[in-house]
Amino acid sequence: HPNTWTAQTAIDCLRHRDPTRPFFLQVGFHRPHPPLDPPIEYFRRYESREIPPVPVGDWASDFDQPVQRVDASTGTLPRHAIDRSRRAYYAQITHLDYQIGRLLDCLRRIGELANTWIIFTSDHGELLGDHNHFRKVVALEGSAKVPFIVRPPGSFDAPRGLRRDEPISHYDVMPTVLRQAGIEVPEEVFGQSLEPLMAGEDASWREFMHGEHSGFADQGNQFVTDGREKFIWLTESGRELFFSLEEDPQELHDRSADPAYAERVTLWRSRLAQILN
Repeated sequence: HPNTWTAQTAIDCLRHRDPTRPFFLQVGFHRPHPPLDPPIEYFRRYESREIPPVPVGDWASDFDQPVQRVDASTGTLPRHAIDRSRRAYYAQITHLDYQIGRLLDCLRRIGELANTWIIFTSDHGELLGDHNHFRKVVALEGSAKVPFIVRPPGSFDAPRGLRRDEPISHYDVMPTVLRQAGIEVPEEVFGQSLEPLMAGEDASWREFMHGEHSGFADQGNQFVTDGREKFIWLTESGRELFFSLEEDPQELHDRSADPAYAERVTLWRSRLAQILN
């Protein structure tokens, strides 16, 4: 399996590296991702388990039509097909978890676990029927919200189990790594080092973040979010969506035309306009 190969190759690199020099190792696992091909023993762990239905918002009726192509990004599939796909996806995650465990065990065995920064994240999620959508690229939580976990070495003074709510992104990884390596961060870098957040400090941080995608299956979008609210502009149709994520984490209710949220929608629309100006 690709993830087994990736983990084993990383382990081989660690075992054969020069132990007198520091190392930087980026390990990129392809799964979980289509094709949904977990090892069969991992799939069997989920084969008979009950799983909840996919979330479908009251705003997603435009996409409520049977899937016509194998590469479709929107549409509906029979419940059994969706459930089987999700079980396979969960099995891929469980298999990945085991491979990461092998990698961490290798660091422990060679005596480097206590000295190593470990950053875990993902490039995107997988919608698998959420709101009658598939694949990725859109700004919905199942696609755009990804895990971000940092395990610092023992020498870094930070509280254990700390969770921060500030909006961060992949562009914060490079300045974080450079700072810990004692390398100056270039002025033109947009991201910020996560060091003060990880240390539990009250840091000056961005209020929100911006994301975008274009040129794929008519799914062009621009969005801004702080993790508590989200404003989306669908650039192909001009449609707007607004979600209050604290009240509605599954994005079931579009509040963009709700008078009770008009002031918040205006604020977020202006934030996006300023970025795109």
